[in-house]
Amino acid sequence: LTETTGRLVDELERALKRGVAVYMLLAPSFIQAVPEDVGQAYQRRLQQYDNYHYSTSDEVTATFELIDDIEVCIEVPHPLGGSTFAVIDLKDPEFAARVEEEFGGRSETAEPVEF
Repeated sequence: LTETTGRLVDELERALKRGVAVYMLLAPSFIQAVPEDVGQAYQRRLQQYDNYHYSTSDEVTATFELIDDIEVCIEVPHPLGGSTFAVIDLKDPEFAARVEEEFGGRSETAEPVEF
C-alpha cells in the first residue's frame, strides 16, 4: 500500500504543481484502510495546494476518474473480491459533463477527510 500510494501522491503533486485541479471524493472504507501515519503524511504534503480538494461520503460505492472534462474511467471491481477486474474508459464529453454535475454537488456536502 505505501509504495503504490507513494507513487500516486508523487503524480498528484506533479499535477498540482502544474495547476491541475484535483477533487477526490473517497469512500469512508478507503480512508479507514489507510494507516493513520501514512494518511497524515500525505495529507500534510498535498494539503498545501489550493487546487487540491478531498472529502469523504457514504454515497461513494465505486472508483472513477474524470479527466479533462472529456474522459471518464470507471473501475470495475473483481466479482470475487479484491482488486480491480477491469477499467472502462469512456471518451465522451457529454457523459463526462453529466458525471461532473452529479458528483460536483456531492463533494460540496461531503465530510472533510481527517486522519
